[in-house]
Amino acid sequence: MKENLYWTKINKHYKHYPSLNSNETCDVVIIGGGISGCITSYYLASYNIDTILLEKNSLAENSISRSLGFIEDTTDLSILELKKYIGEKKALKANLFCKKSLDNLENNLFCNDCLHLIEHKNVKYIDTTTNDSTFKNCIIVDPLKLCHTLLKKSQKKNCKIYENTNALGYDYFSGEIKVKTSNSHYIKCKKIIFTDIFSSYKLIKEWELLEFFNAHYIVTKPICNLNKDFFEKYSILKDNDDIYTYIRPTKDNRLMLSEFKGGSDEDKATYLLSKLQDILNYSKDLNIDYYFNKTYGESPDCLPYIGQHPKFNNCYFNLALGRNNICYSLIGAEILKDLILYNDTSHTDLFSFERL
Repeated sequence: MKENLYWTKINKHYKHYPSLNSNETCDVVIIGGGISGCITSYYLASYNIDTILLEKNSLAENSISRSLGFIEDTTDLSILELKKYIGEKKALKANLFCKKSLDNLENNLFCNDCLHLIEHKNVKYIDTTTNDSTFKNCIIVDPLKLCHTLLKKSQKKNCKIYENTNALGYDYFSGEIKVKTSNSHYIKCKKIIFTDIFSSYKLIKEWELLEFFNAHYIVTKPICNLNKDFFEKYSILKDNDDIYTYIRPTKDNRLMLSEFKGGSDEDKATYLLSKLQDILNYSKDLNIDYYFNKTYGESPDCLPYIGQHPKFNNCYFNLALGRNNICYSLIGAEILKDLILYNDTSHTDLFSFERL
């Protein structure tokens, strides 16, 4: 089935931002206009840090438009699994960060007129023979709308935003960095934050840091008799298996299914529809309207990389890896804000490049 993106179809007429057309000076340049870049720019601008956000393509239209829009209040790995990598104390701390990030999203990140963007839901496991727990304090969002709301608010707080502007190189001088761009202009700054996973991967060149997997998605046509009582209570049905499956409802009475770490079958969309029918034990009115896929990265312990890298002075990273990437983006933005403003390194070891 040919790819057809759901979020970009239902969200139209968003503001387009200019390309860089002159040389600039600022405190911080953020590279990457996906969810991590949008959240990080909002955090920094909210604390009056002179910030410029650069995106080489169109803002918020790459990985984030191929997203489920689900934010869970826990790490990708269970505490039991995660402690095998980093110990129980750090595993518990990482989970606490996830819970705090959801509170920040609701209570600190938005003003009252933006709270309609988020919905609190529970998680219900599909296979209750292995885990019958229901987790509260999970959130579903329209990820594209979330990004553009953050961009709009960042710009109002004097963050400068440029799309279709590729950062080609970085010259380091005493006390400053010059970011050279594809538009034949440059930006002088004190610090850089990299939020784009693939460009960071190429920059660092430490291949063992990441492993890449495929994720596939389908969105059904609107379902007239969708079981609203169930899906108003449970946002996500989660398959607790080696292949991670999530199902969520949408505002327009569709169901969206995502499968992480599954294979790349020739007719993946048909396979996912059959899987949805089997999981729900329901086949009537389930027809595919949208199908899309993406490649995503994971670290060995499925945590993000946040903070400085020893190879690059005055360069920071907010690499929100894995399935719960919006949650990890929120954690990274908070930590980097404290690093830049207060030189607070109290939490950097938990998500550092050297933790494993």
